[in-house]
Amino acid sequence: GSSRAASATHSGGGGARQVQRMAHSVLDIAAHVHSLPLWDDDPLEDETVQAVTQLARLLSDTVGDAEEQALVREVRQTGVIGPIIRLVSRHRDRTQFLYLGLSILVNLSDIGGADLVLLHRGADLLIEMLPSEDANVAYYAVAGVQNLSCFPDCINLILDARADEKLQCMLRDSASEHVQRCTAGALANIR
Repeated sequence: GSSRAASATHSGGGGARQVQRMAHSVLDIAAHVHSLPLWDDDPLEDETVQAVTQLARLLSDTVGDAEEQALVREVRQTGVIGPIIRLVSRHRDRTQFLYLGLSILVNLSDIGGADLVLLHRGADLLIEMLPSEDANVAYYAVAGVQNLSCFPDCINLILDARADEKLQCMLRDSASEHVQRCTAGALANIR
């Protein structure tokens, strides 16, 4: 099984025009994140937060195989995920921004972009966030690991990082039904 992280809005389907608008949005997001300095310690700008929010919503709201495949194709072609993962890793102290970034990884891995998450070290970030005391961070992290655990390359990474041990602890210790469900799903996938 896999998990999808919800967003506050839902736009629904829309066929070819929806795909065209989506592609344009991903291009705009990519243009912004690619314009940022590679290793900048400056605070996050509102425009950057808005770009990441827009991608999180696109990934959460896109429904239907054709639209999902088109979105993954645009994300792949623009190379937007690597810079976003670096930004999220660098600014993980900004809780809401961390939630957005993790939701991107959860949803991208759910709709066919698990290889991108793995390639750009998003799986490492998800695994690192597993033992978080923040319930939302823990949920996003375990939901992402559950989605990635459907793929053999990701299973190897999960096992090599000893994340299965973290998952066992989360299954035992978490009071959250959602975290327990995703944790059980991830453990079932890697066995």
